[in-house]
Parts: sequence; C-alpha cells; structure tokens
Amino acid sequence: MGKIEFNIGQGGLGRALPGKDYYSGLLFDTATYPSGFSAPDPIKFVGSLEDAENLGIVAGVGETVATGGEITITAVGAAGDSYVITMTSTRNPAIEIATVIEAAAETTTTLAARFAAAINAGTATHGFSATSALAVVSVVMAPDWGAAFNGAGLDVSTTGAGTSTIVQFSAGVGSDLSALHYTVSEYFRMQPQGFLWIGIYDESGGLDGQDLIDMQDFADGEIRQMAVLLKTAFATADLAIIQAAIEAMQVEFKNMNAVYAGDQLSDTLTASDDLRGLTNDRVSACAGQDGGGEGWRLVDVLDRSMPAIGALLGTVSLANVSENVGWVSKFNLASVDLDVLSFTTGDLYSGISVATQDLLENRGWIFAKKYTGKAGSFWNDSPTATPATGDYAYVENGRTIDKAVRGVNVALTSFINAPLFVDPDTGKMTELTVSNFKNAASIPLEQMLIEGDLSGYEVVIDPDQNVLTTSKVELTIKLVPVGVARTIVVNIGYVVSLQT
Repeated sequence: MGKIEFNIGQGGLGRALPGKDYYSGLLFDTATYPSGFSAPDPIKFVGSLEDAENLGIVAGVGETVATGGEITITAVGAAGDSYVITMTSTRNPAIEIATVIEAAAETTTTLAARFAAAINAGTATHGFSATSALAVVSVVMAPDWGAAFNGAGLDVSTTGAGTSTIVQFSAGVGSDLSALHYTVSEYFRMQPQGFLWIGIYDESGGLDGQDLIDMQDFADGEIRQMAVLLKTAFATADLAIIQAAIEAMQVEFKNMNAVYAGDQLSDTLTASDDLRGLTNDRVSACAGQDGGGEGWRLVDVLDRSMPAIGALLGTVSLANVSENVGWVSKFNLASVDLDVLSFTTGDLYSGISVATQDLLENRGWIFAKKYTGKAGSFWNDSPTATPATGDYAYVENGRTIDKAVRGVNVALTSFINAPLFVDPDTGKMTELTVSNFKNAASIPLEQMLIEGDLSGYEVVIDPDQNVLTTSKVELTIKLVPVGVARTIVVNIGYVVSLQT
C-alpha cells in the first residue's frame, strides 16, 4: 500500500539545557596536538562530537603503524585444503582477514599470491592488505591498531598439510587521539546536550594543577565537573594535586568536582589503593572500563588502560547535582560499549568476585557493575577520595554545596559596599536590612529546592550584629540535602495468617 512516513527529528535546533550544571571539562594528557590545538592554544570548547572532530580529534591520527608482518609459505598441501588467516590481539576476538581454498597444482608462489588477493578482497571490511613476492606474503597493518599486534597475533591455520612460517608485526604505537576521540564520544553519548571544554596538555613530567586552573579560567569559571585522564600510571599523588587546584579555585567561587583516571593495566584489583583514607573530597577515581566494545579494543591498541571516564563525566553532567550517578532507573550505561564490562586493570567484570567488588567499593572506587535480573550496566556509586564519614564523601554532596555556594555568591555580590541601615536606638540592623539579605540569599536556594536539589534550607541572620563597628554581615545557611537509597532492606517470610 502506498503511504508517506514522517520521521520527526530531534536536537536540530541545538537548544541548550537550563542552568549550567552540565558544563564540563576534559583535561587530556598527550604530546600529540589535534589540528585545532597547539601548545600555545591548548583549550577549546565543543558542543558535540562533530565539533571535536572538526578540531582534529580523529581516531588513528598520530599512530605509529606496526610493520614487518609476513607469511612465508614453506610447503603447499592438496587441492581443497582450507587456509584461514587471522589477527588476534591479547584481549579481543580474532579477526579473520582471509580464507583460501587451495587449488590443484598450486606452488608456494601461486598460493602466496592467492593469500594476498584474498586479504585484499576484504580490505574494505577489516582494513588489512597485502602483497606477495615468490612465497612471501607481506601483510600491511590496518589503521588504528597501534600496539595491538606487536609480537603476536598473525596466524595461519589449515585443514591440510601445507606449512608456513610467520614473522609477527612490531613497533606499533597506538594513537592518543583515538583515546581522546573515544572519551569525547562517550561523554556525548551519555550527555548529548553537554558543553565540554577540552584541554590538551603533555603531563608526562607529572600532572600540573595549574592546567586545571587555566582551563577553568578559559571557561570563565563555568566548568562544574572535570575529567582528568592521564597516560601515566595511576597515583594517589595526582588526586592531591587535583584537590589542591580545586581548593585554589574555590577561593574565587569557581567551584568544581573532578574524576580522575590513569593507567592501571599492570595493577591488581585486590591491591588497589584505599582512597577512603585520603582527604580529597572533590575528586573521585574511575576504575571502570568497557570490556567488549571500542574501549576494550583500545586497551590493546594503546597497551594501557582505557578508562570509561568519558561516560562517567557524561553521567555526572547528565545528573542533577543531588543525584547519585549510580541511580539504576535513570543512568543505564550499556550500549555498544559498557554492555560487557571490565576494570582498568584489564580484568573482566564477569570474573571478579562480589567480595573483590565490595573491597573496591569500600575503598572508594567508581566502577561499572551489573545487577542480577536487571538489563544494563550501572555505576556502583559516587564516592570521593575521602573518608566515608565526611559531609562530601560522595560526588552529589560536593556538587550540591558547590551549586549553593555559587548561587548565593552571585546573589549577595550586589550587596558588596551597600548601605547597612541600623536602628538609631539600638545600633543594630533594621528588619528591612536583614530581610533584604535573607531574601537575596534565599532566591538561588529556593530554585534548588524547586529543582529537587535540596530537601530544605534556612537562612539565618542575627540582627544584633554590630555592623557599624565591623562593616561585616554574617549569614548562616542551613541546607538539608537529598538522600540516596544506597541500601534497601526487605524483610520477607512466611506467616500462618496475615492477621498475626
């Protein structure tokens, strides 16, 4: 039957979300600058993955392609024998790059030529190509595989008696921009309407906290959450550096929280640092990683961890400031990536015991997990690198107080150097003066209450303050936060009667 169908588009107008809670930053560690960046100009703003790609953040750029892969056919088999040529990296499934059926009267030279032709026939699918000379097949590495096949992976299997010798690829180095592209794409997958400032810095000599400050200054203090992704090994010292930078920015009311990740591929989960013993209440550490998609492939390509910090930053950006990123009904991470899960140590989630997961959670790590009977993947919780007894032991605690501080600061800035009217008989502030300050401070808090970021608040001003002597007005603001259902206890059992 003839018909007309309309597919109604969404997002084409690019309308921004209300507020600025989703404004985010990404500090990325590399000495390879995308075309739109440079050492003197390392920070750019993007509103989409396409914006990032237009700035040169493209997978594979800057990689050192592995070379030297060869197959030398030393003996042919018989007509009808099958040969399968595969490439297999350490963690990812084998890639079949050619299948050849031996013809009658083959020689090592003709069979080598057929190997090369079969590989080339599939180039559009797998990216590998080949040439042959006499009995030698020279395989050309597919793009953006970096270190994945260094020293191993090229293989020929046969059903017959044919034999071959293999020289493996070597000297491949993965592209840092593949990691950056992946991280940015995962951020926008989780928060399609996000705003992201990207800073490219070479942190090989050690993380410089000034780089975070420079990014925040570039963004006019607007960044609310920052991801810091380093190529170097994970170090608790980096958490302290990030915390110190954030505290320096708080003085100027440029409050933010941060999530951090480094390379942990050679680490052991059970020997992970106890982050709850630190004092970095605005910084969290990501130990979650994809275990079956592009992120997992990049672990082999880069030969280091590929943390899911882009998805984590995107989730934080998507969440209201009071919301826990592990809220199961709202924040499902699973797509092509983060359906199968792993940790930044390279351990697959499916192979890690509940006891080890509990250990990591008690030590203050953020990672992705599964719940029995519930489809999808979810963050375990939102701990910061500080004791669990602290007021800012979770990301949402810090984000909520920071939003309140920013809002009240803006509201009260108009009152700087304003006149303070006092009762001529007592010398204390008049009721109108007190009311003006209380009302101003209450406006942003009332909005937070409406948006569900607070359960309640109170602004208290002592009218008996001696403002004529001190020229200072002191306010006390009491905030009641929104709770989080971290544990749900269900008492269930049989009874002989519902009346007992």
